[in-house]
Amino acid sequence: MAREWDKANMKTMGVNVKKETAEAFRQYAAERGTTVGALLRGFIEATVADPKQAEDAGALGVAHIVSYKNTDLLKAETAHHNPDNLNPDGMLNDILDEYFRFVRKVRR
Repeated sequence: MAREWDKANMKTMGVNVKKETAEAFRQYAAERGTTVGALLRGFIEATVADPKQAEDAGALGVAHIVSYKNTDLLKAETAHHNPDNLNPDGMLNDILDEYFRFVRKVRR
């Protein structure tokens, strides 16, 4: 059943790169707690959703620093608590700023 749905609704995309590049990107993803597929999926979805923002993000397109599994949760949280109309990455940075302030205070 899931295979039928995937066949009807999903499309696999691929790209060939040198082995060294593939390994470096895999390590990049792992260091961020995500996967190559999640980063590529996030880049593609964000680019299609907002091409202008993707262009503004620079040569890599969208700097997708949040793992794919958390993107939907972060978008929902951003929509719910977003008085400054921050993008999800901006909101995450604000959350991390608060977290690191807390950590510095606790570690004193």
